[in-house]
Amino acid sequence: MCYRSLLIWLLASFVFAAATPVTLSADPPMCKHFYGVCGDANDDSQISITDAVYLINFIFAGGPAPANYWAGDCNLDGLLSISDVVYLLNYIFVAGSPPCAGGGGRALDSPFLDCLEYSFDGALNLNMHHVNTAFNCCPQDITIEAYKVGFDIYIVEEEIPNPAGPCPCMCLFDLSITIPGLPPGEYRIVVDEPYLPPGEPQLDFTVDLNWPVTNRVCVFRDFYPWGNPWKK
Repeated sequence: MCYRSLLIWLLASFVFAAATPVTLSADPPMCKHFYGVCGDANDDSQISITDAVYLINFIFAGGPAPANYWAGDCNLDGLLSISDVVYLLNYIFVAGSPPCAGGGGRALDSPFLDCLEYSFDGALNLNMHHVNTAFNCCPQDITIEAYKVGFDIYIVEEEIPNPAGPCPCMCLFDLSITIPGLPPGEYRIVVDEPYLPPGEPQLDFTVDLNWPVTNRVCVFRDFYPWGNPWKK
């Protein structure tokens, strides 16, 4: 039994024996299609110095434009200019903001961001919106289960394989769940994503839900879509 399967089995065994069950609702999953990845000017599915060189060549030497205009507009000003190159170099070398991370404050502006947006209302409902979780492009379905163990909340996402077989690609999905009747308190939220590559940071954070709050927590993924086992 693999580590992840063992972890889920242990969680389920413990939760249903000792914890308060939680119920949830999920939106039907829909594969999101991005035409170009922000910052990936040369369309090689990663962000590196070669993307900055590609943009410089386009801007100053008449080289080819990015395959998708949006991929080069790192600062989201609607232009392809030296400011995008500076923005990209600042991200690569001095840990600046990820490309397109500031567009209106929405995680959807960058498909390299894997985010959990959450809101806790006065009726004790915890609404969570997972933006950009990676699955096979054509699953039969995606299921979500929530386990509450004390003040820990585990979100487990699973893919139901397509009977016709998986597509030779990965893409991103947005999933929503609601946990009703959650008592106020400080909670740890952990999201289990089946295609998370080894060494990648997990969505694992603590939130103060003692009063109404709306916020989001994001981690940056270096590849689009991250962990694609079919990419050659």
